[in-house]
Amino acid sequence: MLRRTGAVQRLAAPGEGISPEWSRDGRRVAFLRFLGPTGREIVSRAWDRSGEDQVLFRDSSAVLFAFRLGAAGGWSVLRQGGIGSETTGQDILLAPAESLSRARPFVATAANEVMPDLSPDGRWLAYASNESGRREIYVQPVPGPGARLQVSIAGGREPLWSPQSGTLFYRSAERLIIAARLEMAPLRVVRWDTLFVDRFTRGQSRTNWSVFPNGKEFLMISGSQGTGGPKAVVNWPQLPVMKRGGSEPR
Repeated sequence: MLRRTGAVQRLAAPGEGISPEWSRDGRRVAFLRFLGPTGREIVSRAWDRSGEDQVLFRDSSAVLFAFRLGAAGGWSVLRQGGIGSETTGQDILLAPAESLSRARPFVATAANEVMPDLSPDGRWLAYASNESGRREIYVQPVPGPGARLQVSIAGGREPLWSPQSGTLFYRSAERLIIAARLEMAPLRVVRWDTLFVDRFTRGQSRTNWSVFPNGKEFLMISGSQGTGGPKAVVNWPQLPVMKRGGSEPR
């Protein structure tokens, strides 16, 4: 991690954990740490190592691979199950933000539910599921009940909510970055915008990109797995490959 002085400080030891996520106040980073072959714990660590670690969740039998932490008084989601496109039993759990140990099945079917993301206001969950025979993006209310909406049309993965509510980004099956503009009452897609061609490395069962707080820049991984490093895609409204017009994604 880089301080403003340019000095480098390691946040975690090599191989210590996976799936890092910033806290909402930007002061801490939470990540999954392994507890043997199957167990996991979610550890929250001050970015500058100024305080003690906080263990938010620990289970010696839980196989967690992703999570999204909600605001105080809201909800968090955890994704459990193995990895790989042929693996079954990948489900999404819901838990009070202050008590992750009380997690319960939320989206748990015979299909694989992966890549969860919570909306900025914590009221909506986006995720990918292969229940139709291929991965598509779905949105449903948290904690429910309420109608579920399929957002993608011809395949989608790795959904990310814009910091500005009402827009959901995802990666299409045809390697395009799509912005779906949503209305929440009733829940529906009002338009799809194609932003740019997706030439970047994709995640298999976890989200492999991020959106900046301004909602207009993305952090992507370029190159083959394990090589290169993160790159920021900036000023995407000016890219010549962008297509607009409110049509359905191809």
